Amino acid sequence: MSKISVRPQDIILFHVGGSMGNYGPIDSIIHKFPRNCVVVGFEARQDESDKEVDTSLTPLGVRLHLVNAFIGEKDGHVQDFYINKHPENSSGLPPNPQVLEEICPVPYADDKPTWGVNTALDRKETVTTKSLKTVIKELGVTPDVLSIDAQGLEVAILKGTGNYLKDAVALVTEVEFFEIYAGQGLFADQAILLKKRDFRLAELLNSQNWYPGVSCGKGYLTVSEALWFKQLDAFFTESKNDQDSMLRGIKFAAVAFCFEYYSTAYLIIERLMANNSASAVEKCCIDHDYGILLSVHSQVNKLQEDEHERWRLASKTQVS
Repeated sequence: MSKISVRPQDIILFHVGGSMGNYGPIDSIIHKFPRNCVVVGFEARQDESDKEVDTSLTPLGVRLHLVNAFIGEKDGHVQDFYINKHPENSSGLPPNPQVLEEICPVPYADDKPTWGVNTALDRKETVTTKSLKTVIKELGVTPDVLSIDAQGLEVAILKGTGNYLKDAVALVTEVEFFEIYAGQGLFADQAILLKKRDFRLAELLNSQNWYPGVSCGKGYLTVSEALWFKQLDAFFTESKNDQDSMLRGIKFAAVAFCFEYYSTAYLIIERLMANNSASAVEKCCIDHDYGILLSVHSQVNKLQEDEHERWRLASKTQVS
């Protein structure tokens, strides 16, 4: 596996699983800052259509690297890979028999298929796992954003990232609140693990409610995509007052901006300006195509000032 060449201002995005070309929520980063994005996509099986993704993203300025590897917790673990007739649901785990008759809404079907239909087995293959910790060493790059859509193996993959996980500023992980694959990790397992690594849950996206046999009324919250951000205090405690740390903070603000977390982007820029200087942060943003963050900072600051003024006038009126 050859080393990947990147620039300090590049946002490094790792995407494990899913479908190449459809990166889920992190697409918002890719399309807002394409010239600063390096996408490393991991897929256990690759075909010609995966390679065609490069032709659609390259004109935007995105640098894409496709890696053919089955990512797991450890290196060299031999296991089954269940390739289903709906490839989106292929997994290193078999489906949970308890939910085979449950109706699960999926974007690629017009009817209301059961989980058993969606996980109908086409064939099994034997694969050998590789940990992200090892891959990161081989590629020579650490992800700023890690996206995992691995059909029940998210917890194992997070564990296999080792200490490199602390270098990420955001994560997008598929989460389940009930086992849909036998023996999988659940949302609670991810939350416990990520709390220890100083990540905070920001939002649950694209949630699915499943119905126990009949699609009527409310269904059970079963699947979502979780967006996690590095806690700001932990991020700045680990940072140094140098150019690399400033750029890392700017990239963090850019990621927050892409997900419309403008308050978070504002606070990151504020603290960078306090730790360095406003002029140095402004120059760094402009030089590296992150100038829009300065506009966000200015607008949020104006909103804050206006809010303080309204409170001051309201308090003065009440006293009078």
